[in-house]
Amino acid sequence: MSAAKIAIAGPDLPHEVLTAAACHAGALAFDPARDTARARAFLETRFAPWTFPVLASWLEGAYDHLDAVLFSRADDSSQRLYYYICELQRGGQMGGPEPLIFDMARIPRATSRNRTVAEVRKLAERLGVGDAALEAAIASANVQRAVLPNMAEGPRCLLAGSAPPDGRLHDAIAGSGFVPLGQTLTQQWADLGDAVDEGTAYPCAAIAAALHARRGGPRSRGGGSNWDNVVTSCAPCNSRKGDHLPGGLSSGG
Repeated sequence: MSAAKIAIAGPDLPHEVLTAAACHAGALAFDPARDTARARAFLETRFAPWTFPVLASWLEGAYDHLDAVLFSRADDSSQRLYYYICELQRGGQMGGPEPLIFDMARIPRATSRNRTVAEVRKLAERLGVGDAALEAAIASANVQRAVLPNMAEGPRCLLAGSAPPDGRLHDAIAGSGFVPLGQTLTQQWADLGDAVDEGTAYPCAAIAAALHARRGGPRSRGGGSNWDNVVTSCAPCNSRKGDHLPGGLSSGG
């Protein structure tokens, strides 16, 4: 499967493994404004909005050029869509690329980290990727992580809540004279996260450790510094908040 093209549909995935296998096709493209009537015949309304145009496109053969799509258990809609597509393919109701799932465990304990290590190793073995190629991919990704994005001057507007499916909201904010801060959904999927340790001789474990550190919550409890895990606050409030979770503080001074 070394010449395969594998797209991603979810966050917190081992990009270095796909890069080392030379099969990373980027985030799965979709048009959030497209007609989704066919998809709604199969999906419940509780699915995230992005899943409907993805399934509608899949049903029409838009992803037939791909060999596989890697979904993430770190996201509820991503993993549920994976299982629905598996069932639809099994029943002969649709074709397209092979759905894969990265079964990452997010619980903050050793057994959870070990499971993530095993999943990284499992994917690497499936794609025929060795430690040397993984180490090279880690080094390359770390170079990309070190490049700071160009930030326009002006007042900032932080996008909170669920990531928008495309850049239209960002364009509207920019058109109003503000600099939008925050990622689109596919940018979240493609986010490389914090740097992965290099030269450990155990690259699968290093990749897994970085993924596991992207859990939500305060960094002192293992949470990541990604956009969907940050809170804006003034210095006194940030100091008072400490490592409490939302809801863990009263509103009083």
